[in-house]
Amino acid sequence: MLGLLGDLHADFGIMTDLIPKLKNVPITVIQVGDFGYYPDTHRGTVLSGTTLDYWPETEFPVYWIDGNHSWHPFLRGITEVTELKKNLFYVPRGSVLDLEGYRIGFMGGAESIDKFYQMKRGTWFSAESITQAQISLLWDRTDLDMLITHTAPTSIIRAHFPPLDLQEWGLPATWQDTSSQLVENLWNKLDNIPLFCGHFHKHIIDRACRILDINEFYTMDSKE
Repeated sequence: MLGLLGDLHADFGIMTDLIPKLKNVPITVIQVGDFGYYPDTHRGTVLSGTTLDYWPETEFPVYWIDGNHSWHPFLRGITEVTELKKNLFYVPRGSVLDLEGYRIGFMGGAESIDKFYQMKRGTWFSAESITQAQISLLWDRTDLDMLITHTAPTSIIRAHFPPLDLQEWGLPATWQDTSSQLVENLWNKLDNIPLFCGHFHKHIIDRACRILDINEFYTMDSKE
């Protein structure tokens, strides 16, 4: 079985609740970004550890990608799928994995509409944005069964969300959601294969794209 898990933002209680329900279930879980690997803080004071100290150990593998609300300095220089805790794997952009019989491409990253507020708090990093070089790692793949991204393709966003009020979010008039457009380009190049993402904290299914709500857990049968 393959499980897909929405944004967590370090709210790991959902996994604590899932563990007993998945006991003895052969499953692999993929988390679609904004996982919540941050410095550990308490009332604004940075402590010595990270939020991974609170991640519950699982008997099944969990793979996660970065989003826009990620502490990107922690991920800098990680170019291979890396086990950060037992059975917890970070998957860099452009990776391809064979999981539960599916060949899956991964592309984390997204643009922050709350960039202005994050910058004031020192939690915004330019590495959140997807680059064309990262997209090119999957561009010519003809063997993928599905795509895991954090943000949705532009066409899906336009179909289900009103235009952004840039002034409300403190963004310049020239702001563009370049990451979503790059995901759109890649998705079209891959013939619109099934795509799972998060980012919008809303449950949406449109064509072969499924946006997972925050903490949403969706399962599908293995292909094997």
